[in-house]
Amino acid sequence: MPDCILIGTNTMHKVASEVQDQVGVPLLHIADVTAQAILAAGLSKVGLTGTRFTMEEAFYKDRLAAHGIACVVPEADERDEIHRIIFSELCQGVVKATSKAWFLACMAALAQRGAQGVVLGCTEIPCWWISRTRRSRCSTPRGCTRWRRWISP
Repeated sequence: MPDCILIGTNTMHKVASEVQDQVGVPLLHIADVTAQAILAAGLSKVGLTGTRFTMEEAFYKDRLAAHGIACVVPEADERDEIHRIIFSELCQGVVKATSKAWFLACMAALAQRGAQGVVLGCTEIPCWWISRTRRSRCSTPRGCTRWRRWISP
């Protein structure tokens, strides 16, 4: 019997409570581990990016709030574009410099709204930093272990 279980994507933590109810071992929640890193960095307010579900639904934000961390999410049109980029580009192995530049500007906007750091709350977002080619799949074990990365404004 394992000591704990993990869910390897941020968005699927939407069902973490249901999974936890069905297994006999602790579930290590990605938002709790993220909260530990945020607090260790001395931050109390972060931007939250990821799929539409991660940015808009309460399952991630509430978990961070339980640790005393406030979240700022992108504006509605920015959330739509981030979601589109994740599924239409990054999940397809398409890594565009223009999309990365747009995302960096979005992160700067979050900083303008008080975010002290940004949670890259989707396993595909780090593809912009770990990919070496335009069409590179990064949903690999290496990519999954790099689910959290900080970019401070």
